[in-house]
Amino acid sequence: MEKGYTLITGASQGIGREMAKYCAQKGMNLLLVALPNEHLEDTVKEIETDYLVKVDHLAIDLCQLDAAQQVYDWTIQKGYEVHILINNAGFGDSGFFEDIPFQKTVNMLLLNNLAAVSMTHLFLPQMKKRGHGHIMGTSSIEGILIMPYKASYSATKRFIYSFFLALRQECKKAGVNVSVLCPGPVPTTPGAIQRIKVQGKKAEIITRSVDHVAEIAISKMLKKQGIIIPGRLLRTVVLGTWLIPFSIKMWFFERMSRRYADQRVEMMKKQVAVK
Repeated sequence: MEKGYTLITGASQGIGREMAKYCAQKGMNLLLVALPNEHLEDTVKEIETDYLVKVDHLAIDLCQLDAAQQVYDWTIQKGYEVHILINNAGFGDSGFFEDIPFQKTVNMLLLNNLAAVSMTHLFLPQMKKRGHGHIMGTSSIEGILIMPYKASYSATKRFIYSFFLALRQECKKAGVNVSVLCPGPVPTTPGAIQRIKVQGKKAEIITRSVDHVAEIAISKMLKKQGIIIPGRLLRTVVLGTWLIPFSIKMWFFERMSRRYADQRVEMMKKQVAVK
């Protein structure tokens, strides 16, 4: 077990919440960061009730340009040593690129990419100075298998995938492990559940529960695994796609995703008609 604290962003729900619970089960002290009014305090109370670990939390919007600095300053003021940093906060959207409000795309870039890079830039020097630590970024299988109709989201996750793998090589001699988590479909939100249903059996067979993904993520990170893809079948799918010509692969992904994109367009038309 690592000494000090494990800091998890996006810790109030989904994979982040389950990772926090699994870390607490392993006896890790926690610093949980998430948006205000996102049930973060409920997560803290549950962990404090069920596990004998220290837990503190900070409610903040990581889309703010200075948010990472505020988080870092908070840990310094409190005297917390962060030995494990899990950059999990993020969100996505689906549909035709031009139909997604541009400010939403900007916020996606700020949260999924800038926040993760900023947090890592601030906390990494401490870990290098101590000669040990773990950093993990949450990417997605869609960051490896470029997905039409999720152009911005897929690109942000591709960035996370590339950034943390490159950083892993930089940090090896310093004793700091860097991992990247690439989960497949996970039923964390109503939108995610709907996408899985629309895409049919192809998506359902590689879907994993949120608690399973969290457990695999933390256990593999602590074993210093670089790329973490939960599920043997999903890993096989990824390996298989590398053998398929790019044009054929993109044709298949476009067909698989188009149904959900078309459904989103119809929903938007109905909303406009109601207004």
